[in-house]
Amino acid sequence: MPHFLFGDSSPFPFDFNFLASIEAFMTSATRVVLLESETKVQMQEANAADRERVEKLTAMKGLHQRLMLALERATNDPQFATAREYTNELQEAAKRIVDRHHRQARESTEGEQAQLAADRERRQLEARAHLERFFLQAKMPVTDWSVTLELHVEGKDAKNVMTALLGHPQRVTSSVQLDATGEWAHARRVGELVTEMDLMVGVKKSFFGGKVSAEQVKLDDWLVGAFELRDDLARISLRKKLDQKDALVFHLRRTEAGALSGHVDHPGDPNAAQLPSAVADSDLPKLYDLWRKLKAGAAPLLDHRTRLLGLTLDDADVFANGLALPLTVRLVDTFAPIVRTIVERSPNNHELSLKMEHDGGRREEVYLRRDELLSKLQPLSADGRAVFGPLGLDDWMPTLTIRPPVVGGPVMPEGDSA
Repeated sequence: MPHFLFGDSSPFPFDFNFLASIEAFMTSATRVVLLESETKVQMQEANAADRERVEKLTAMKGLHQRLMLALERATNDPQFATAREYTNELQEAAKRIVDRHHRQARESTEGEQAQLAADRERRQLEARAHLERFFLQAKMPVTDWSVTLELHVEGKDAKNVMTALLGHPQRVTSSVQLDATGEWAHARRVGELVTEMDLMVGVKKSFFGGKVSAEQVKLDDWLVGAFELRDDLARISLRKKLDQKDALVFHLRRTEAGALSGHVDHPGDPNAAQLPSAVADSDLPKLYDLWRKLKAGAAPLLDHRTRLLGLTLDDADVFANGLALPLTVRLVDTFAPIVRTIVERSPNNHELSLKMEHDGGRREEVYLRRDELLSKLQPLSADGRAVFGPLGLDDWMPTLTIRPPVVGGPVMPEGDSA
């Protein structure tokens, strides 16, 4: 398996092509930022239009009150006393005009708010699609991960349904469904992973006297019905045959110091309640070996993600809480030190370069042109473009120039404008 180096041949911290990931990120993230910017502008325009309507209605209300007061004073004059009917008709007509403008203003505001809500939802769905595409297709740093499996049996057919929870830097987590292919496409026997799995987990009830005791069970031919595996905790369920329910469920714990403990459940066996549930000390190393083999065997499937099940930032659901933009900002902060180091160690100032070293020592350069990344910023406003400033790719500085330059063109001097 190849490993990666910086452009100056120094070791690179990740075992994947980070340039492909940053390109995919820029494609998705710039679109997310643009969509958020469009919603912000639309909200500002709607609020401005609503304020303008309120100002017009306020002015109309003041004028209406003055006119009504003038009419009232006029009809109090004895010489116009006989014109009271005319005055009432004028007042009613004026009130209808005012009510109509109020109604039109309210309908305009409601219509704009409904359109804003519809457009915001559409943009949120599109932003979600871009983030889903990135988290499914691109590789990114993983600080810790856990994996689950459920064996689904329908008749003679059986398949493993597998998911993973991936912890990324800066409190970002993604939950994904995995494509259970290869050796995971069928029910796994314990013996495929470890051998001589003889444990004191059987429940034996004597025919005479009904005494319940533990007995050794050979589990090599048992099937893995389910598991949930973390670095410190594991739940592993086993069954004798495909069409049977799980008969043994192991709950294991490993401390930071390496101490192991665990207990076993026997679903559906009432006699097991008469035995201690703790796993024998002599059996714990064998179960830990199974735990490690299962997790190591599932690790390659992390590159075969088929569906994004969830995405959180600081334990908050990104999509339910409208956190697409804050997530993008957090990811920029995560990638920025890596990107800047790649830029510093790339031999060509116009490219981001890495080296891929194959078995045997042969090296191959992989690179990404800087202007390809900058071109993705072109649709963004100054504020949107500034989100990506920490990456250090852009010579344009939002705080010093009026507008961004055209990619490939000259940089505008400070203070110049179009």
